[in-house]
Amino acid sequence: MISTNLSTRPFYSERLVHTLVAFVAVLVLGVTALNAWTIAALSGKDGKENAQAARAEKKTDQARQAAERIRRSIDAAELQAVTAGAVEANRLIDQRTFSWTQLLSEFERTLPADVRMSSVTPRIEKDGGMSIEMVVVARRAEDVNDFVGKLETQGGFSDVVPRQEALNDDGLREVVLAGRYAGKAWTGRRP
Repeated sequence: MISTNLSTRPFYSERLVHTLVAFVAVLVLGVTALNAWTIAALSGKDGKENAQAARAEKKTDQARQAAERIRRSIDAAELQAVTAGAVEANRLIDQRTFSWTQLLSEFERTLPADVRMSSVTPRIEKDGGMSIEMVVVARRAEDVNDFVGKLETQGGFSDVVPRQEALNDDGLREVVLAGRYAGKAWTGRRP
């Protein structure tokens, strides 16, 4: 049988209960202190961010006012003339563009297996057209003639002529070719 009266002393070990209550109280105080510290830290951070936002807004207003002063000081006719000049310059640049990729693709399409290209030099002529000088290396003159024929029929070249021919140290023909180019790589227009 139970020898104690549970109504007056429900716990046998009051020390354990007091220890648990004290531990829970310390834990609650610790969490409360941590929450208070976090709130204080976040409040300080929020205050700093609000101050930064106010400074940024002030700088924005100053920049807006400076831009407005500059806008008022610009002569509209002068601005329109500069804009028109820039548009015209861009149009001329667009008209006189050159695509190396496109040109090299045309060479790849027309170059026979026995011909090697060692240099390419494009040059804009006074009349707005383009001439290209290229140095090719081949074993036989027939291979060079085949390349010239393909260039003129497929590659957008005209008047391709050999300017100089010599034998290199390996016994191969080095031929300097020159011709007018009006293919896809050059979008220049005559003035």
